[in-house]
Amino acid sequence: MFQSIVDEVQRSSHGQHYTSVPNIMKTIEPLFLDELREEFDKYYDNTQRLERLWNRISKIKIFDPACGSGNFLIIAYKELRKIEHAIIERLYGDEHKRQQLAGKLESRIKLDNFYGIEIDDFPHEIAILSLYLAKHQMNIDFEKQFGREIKLIPLKDNANIIHGDSTILDWKDVCPNLPHKSGVKTGPEQGALIDFDDEPLELELEQESWDEIYLIGNPPYLGSSLQDQTQKAGMARVFKNFGNYKNLDFIAAWLKLGADYIKGTNAKLAFVSTKSICQGEQVELIWPYLLHDTEIGFVHKPFRWTNNAVGAAAVVCIILSLRSPNSKRAAYIYDQNIRQEVQNISPYLIESKNVIVKSRRTQISGLSAMVYGNKPVDGGHLFLTLDEKNFLTDTFPETVPYIKK
Repeated sequence: MFQSIVDEVQRSSHGQHYTSVPNIMKTIEPLFLDELREEFDKYYDNTQRLERLWNRISKIKIFDPACGSGNFLIIAYKELRKIEHAIIERLYGDEHKRQQLAGKLESRIKLDNFYGIEIDDFPHEIAILSLYLAKHQMNIDFEKQFGREIKLIPLKDNANIIHGDSTILDWKDVCPNLPHKSGVKTGPEQGALIDFDDEPLELELEQESWDEIYLIGNPPYLGSSLQDQTQKAGMARVFKNFGNYKNLDFIAAWLKLGADYIKGTNAKLAFVSTKSICQGEQVELIWPYLLHDTEIGFVHKPFRWTNNAVGAAAVVCIILSLRSPNSKRAAYIYDQNIRQEVQNISPYLIESKNVIVKSRRTQISGLSAMVYGNKPVDGGHLFLTLDEKNFLTDTFPETVPYIKK
């Protein structure tokens, strides 16, 4: 069964957009994986903190609103399982603790927390199958490492991959992003399998909190002149209150919807994009809206983005992350293998305030307006014959710089 799924997934990747793992890691590592790994290293010897981290990653939601065959979701799922395996190994590494579990040890990371939207039917089905396959593969690794089999069948959780148009669907209906009340009680984290002899957790007051949600993916890039009627209709829906949007790339719709989704919450996004969204007139058209309620968390400067599809051409892309504004958090610019920490990243992908260059029809110098450049009008009377030109320059040598061929 599973080999047939593998074969089908591999066949589906031919001629379609299939993104390589290193490129996906450039997106998800600075978005959330690096922080989780650092927390694991920091609390390597603190069992309660590791339990907290385990509990945290079990609740993380990953959402790809243009998921295709599910490549971003698959890699994110596998990387979270790897961190979970490292935590379990640290918490229950010795044989005595494992015997105390009496067969209760299993993964807490559920496919229920993985969400996607895909407009085409076949990739939508492949995305669902691929996530089950990814879970099966990680369950095999779990059994090898901990000696406990996790059976995939019967299916106990399901990935939330929706077949539909991202410009029509309400993203919060697909992956709810709503506040809820939370508090921390003294004692081990809920769900801990063994009580450890560490200090009790601090008592925290009940407060409003948000789910930890990360939007990731590689939305379509199409420039304004390449969009078909369906895509233009989607742009019209998304930007219905915009005065001017028709020159925007198609990916601008995902950035706008993504900014709306994370507004005022803890959710963050990181999308692969064409660099044109941060150049020229597109900055003026979309970025004042984006920067009203979000800021750039990190960016990978332009690089060649390749994929494994047969005959696929490499394109020059950026990776762009948005989050709710927070002046206390640093931002990061990645350029090749160099990471620069900065206070703010402008829409032009440099360390700068959010200054946007706008087009205008009138000049700002106070000088007379230039109606035309060098244009010999006036009924042809500004043309000179060779004799006229020689006479003029011989008589008035200072005119030489002003006479053009």
